[in-house]
Amino acid sequence: MSLSEFHIKLIEKEVGGLCHKRTSEYVWGQLEYGYKIEKQDILISELRPIFTDTGEMFQMSFAKIKFIKSRKLWKLYWQRGNGKWLLYESPGESKDLSSLVKAIDGDQYGCFFG
Repeated sequence: MSLSEFHIKLIEKEVGGLCHKRTSEYVWGQLEYGYKIEKQDILISELRPIFTDTGEMFQMSFAKIKFIKSRKLWKLYWQRGNGKWLLYESPGESKDLSSLVKAIDGDQYGCFFG
């Protein structure tokens, strides 16, 4: 089941805004942030060029926000080095997407931007 048009617009505003804010014009093409929606999940990724000079970009997800439709709840996850997704400590879940986006931007525990 996919997200509603309302949720997609909200994601564009909140998560897209974070990615735009975090991508500096000084490193454009060398380090960018983006996101993609997969069913009920939003994967936020870092994009860097592949060092073989092919013009391709390497994408590594570092945050995941999952929408639980039955509870109208968003859950925030971070990815460990071993590839496992863990629920973020505080706030790990919220009815308000923007509070989770602010938690990613603030990165209190160094899980997202080191």
